[in-house]
Amino acid sequence: MIKTLLHKDLLLEIRSKETVALFATLSLLLTVISAVGIHSSFLNPEEVRKIFPVLIWLIFIFSSTISISKSFEYEIKNNALEGLFLTGISPWTIFISKLLTNIIIVLAVHLLTIILLASFLTTPILESFHHYAILSSLVVIGYCSLSTLLTPISLSSRLKGLLLPLILLPLLFPILFAALELSSQIMLEGSLDLGSLAFTLLLVFDVIYFTAAINLFSFVVHE
Repeated sequence: MIKTLLHKDLLLEIRSKETVALFATLSLLLTVISAVGIHSSFLNPEEVRKIFPVLIWLIFIFSSTISISKSFEYEIKNNALEGLFLTGISPWTIFISKLLTNIIIVLAVHLLTIILLASFLTTPILESFHHYAILSSLVVIGYCSLSTLLTPISLSSRLKGLLLPLILLPLLFPILFAALELSSQIMLEGSLDLGSLAFTLLLVFDVIYFTAAINLFSFVVHE
């Protein structure tokens, strides 16, 4: 059933292209603006390497948080969730399907953004890109777990998508802190320390956010 729902969600996204188009466009615009700003500042390559991790995650947060709210719009507008519940599909099955869809979209665009930003800033990341891919995957899992849980809440409020950043960003602080620490480590040392405190923190909060989200999703969508 999860495979069927995942296929449905991905097919809807391929047809509408709303989330991907918005996410990719915002990421590209922010990447270009950041690159132009850095080049205008005449920073040396070492200084660019130091601020590269900050730019990566700033672009990620701004673009993903604005666009991720699109992921539930179809279900909310057309009462599709109620229809799925009437067929006997469990809430956790719907959650896993939506979570996987969001992870695929967000991770793909984010990795592409890293490549584009590195190209614009002429920052070499080829040898350490697999470390960025591992780190990004873990961050995206935690991020999408929370956003998949909170998006239905924000869309059902009067503020709609504007509410999502207000409740999502404070909760993401531990993950973003770990992401910045580990990204700086990769950029400066060329490797990802799996035994570091930041990596442990990231794993712990991934588990916490996923567990909380899958258990609370039923209450969120029924309310």
